[in-house]
Amino acid sequence: MNPFSSQFVNPLHGTYIAPDEFRSGSNTNHKLLDILAKQVQETRLLQIVGPHGCGKSTLAYRLAIRSMKKFASVHSVILRPGNRVWTKPEVQWNFQRPFDSFVENDQNKLVIVDGIEAIGWITRQVFIRQLVSQNCNLLLTTHRNLWGIKTLVKLAPSVEHFCSIANELQEEYEKQISDAVLRKAFFDNRGNYRDAFWQLYDVWDKLNKNNEVRA
Repeated sequence: MNPFSSQFVNPLHGTYIAPDEFRSGSNTNHKLLDILAKQVQETRLLQIVGPHGCGKSTLAYRLAIRSMKKFASVHSVILRPGNRVWTKPEVQWNFQRPFDSFVENDQNKLVIVDGIEAIGWITRQVFIRQLVSQNCNLLLTTHRNLWGIKTLVKLAPSVEHFCSIANELQEEYEKQISDAVLRKAFFDNRGNYRDAFWQLYDVWDKLNKNNEVRA
């Protein structure tokens, strides 16, 4: 099984590994995620900020899993440029009436909104205010800092962090991609982890067919 296949690097399924600079003192990766999850549970509106492919969605979904016992339900909304339909697992809502089948009662909910800046400023304000008014905690992912929203964490890609994730993905395999090739994939894709992992998928296949990969 290729360790860089979508089932291992997809945000919904991947394990989030925090950068070393976020893990000060005795904070292991597990403890750090617990600390961040507690903030998500106690704060009505938060954002995770960072460029494309740096792990925002993966972190958001890991925190959602850690928060499930706190909330009556946890939902995911994926927004992409040009979409007129907002979606979550098994449910689609039209742009004009997005909340009819979503907010059914006053129970406390956590809503992950992935790609909030994909919708216009006015629509965004209506969207956020309506969900907050319905007793929802919101965790947003965004490429730039949104004014008036508290930042949970600001992510920045680094080659060391990328290599540590890639090495953990392939640690159980005898034949592994070298750090030199990992670094090349990172820079080839301008720090976009997601695109670099796609590149490494082909590299890993070649490695296991030909027994070597050259930088």
